[in-house]
Amino acid sequence: MLGLAYCLVDSVTAVCLYETARRRWFPVPLVFLHAMLAIYHLYTVFIDPGGYWVIFVLNRLFEAEILYIVACSLFRIRMCQRRARVSVRK
Repeated sequence: MLGLAYCLVDSVTAVCLYETARRRWFPVPLVFLHAMLAIYHLYTVFIDPGGYWVIFVLNRLFEAEILYIVACSLFRIRMCQRRARVSVRK
């Protein structure tokens, strides 16, 4: 039953990110990831693949999400620095 709660949390997160994705491109991959996680949690509720594999998959997906957020943050920092350099030259 805990898997259904996780499914609900990921579904709500995906909907919230979808609303944000209407204005920006950054959260679009996160929308798909959380929608996939909601489906994965339903899969783990109805077809139990084993505790080790559930934890393994969730851990790898969380790491991928964190790496994506870090990469986007570094990209945004770089773009802000570039804009600051261009505005100083003018």
